[in-house]
Amino acid sequence: MHLRCQSTSENFSQIFIVKLVELLRDYYSNKSVEQQNKTYKIIENRVDSLHKAMRNKEYALAKWIDDYRIPLRVGTLKAEKVLERERLKAEAEILSVMYEEAIKNREMAHMSLLVQTPIIQIIDYPTLPLQPQIYFTPILYAFALIAAIGLAIILISFNKLVKDALREG
Repeated sequence: MHLRCQSTSENFSQIFIVKLVELLRDYYSNKSVEQQNKTYKIIENRVDSLHKAMRNKEYALAKWIDDYRIPLRVGTLKAEKVLERERLKAEAEILSVMYEEAIKNREMAHMSLLVQTPIIQIIDYPTLPLQPQIYFTPILYAFALIAAIGLAIILISFNKLVKDALREG
């Protein structure tokens, strides 16, 4: 890609081109990996929700142990309550395994995103001072018109002088 900017300010031209190139580079990179980025964000949200669910289940299990600490030590706990504790433990373990797998999937999605992201190398940024451009403004057109009229007058006068000199001679 080749970009060109013409303005009356060198600084504006340089900054504008640099920012435009960076904007286009970022846009192209983001568009190239848009699907991988969406996948990564979905997995990231899933990891967060699994982490919250796992923590909630662990806190529920800790609360259950705190509530039934004395009957648990004495051994006077009803089978229904023991079954509730085992169910909480099992759910916490299942959520823990799911969380670990989700983290693995997130890392794989992140690596895929990094691999698919294109590397765009900028070969040459504009540096100051920039080469001035010659602008054809109305003043230049007027100068060219005056010069052409002057040249035409000189040529017509020279032509008339030559014809007059040939007639006399």
